[in-house]
Amino acid sequence: MKRKKSIIMGMKNLETHSDIETLKKQIRSRMLYHRRQSGVKEILSRSRAIRSHLETLEEFQQARRIVFYVSLPKEVDTHEIIQDCLRMGKQVAVPVTDSWDRNLILSELKDFQAELTRSTYGVMEPKPEFYRYFEAKDIDLVIMPGVAFDRKGHRLGFGGGYYDNFLKKLSSNIPRIALAFDFQIVDGLPRDIWDKKVHKIITESEIITCG
Repeated sequence: MKRKKSIIMGMKNLETHSDIETLKKQIRSRMLYHRRQSGVKEILSRSRAIRSHLETLEEFQQARRIVFYVSLPKEVDTHEIIQDCLRMGKQVAVPVTDSWDRNLILSELKDFQAELTRSTYGVMEPKPEFYRYFEAKDIDLVIMPGVAFDRKGHRLGFGGGYYDNFLKKLSSNIPRIALAFDFQIVDGLPRDIWDKKVHKIITESEIITCG
């Protein structure tokens, strides 16, 4: 509770973009430290609870074409649910990092085990021979990661702006659902005018509809 109060108090005194970035870095550092303390079994157990919540949502059940992030070791795990979606016949697209434009390009994934490799950024992405360009207009649902969120749907990422740039291309009607652990939810986040919001956040204990 003290940590959340300190974040809010810090936000009240923000005046410049530099102030905002400083507070973002502080929050990001605390969240990533907390995430590093979580054990593998704990991560997988919480991730399966999050997955169960996701599977109850109408947006997920009706979606035929879904964008998924491929999770890193300490993120909410998406490996199992991506493979389940492929078995169910859903189309899955995953991001390929475009460092030139600081953007994400979508590639359709058909075989989780055979087609992915670790990129220079450490993220699992399709091997070049398996690139299958996926049009943003064809998306039914976007499943997103993040470092921290508030209940209004504001998101703090790693600071590269890749997801914000990607979301600019999408219709606001396409559901954006973030997956996060309970400790990643805070009372408020510092934000810039270009930061994009999510519509719902799913944690191990709740589904948050953002207002």
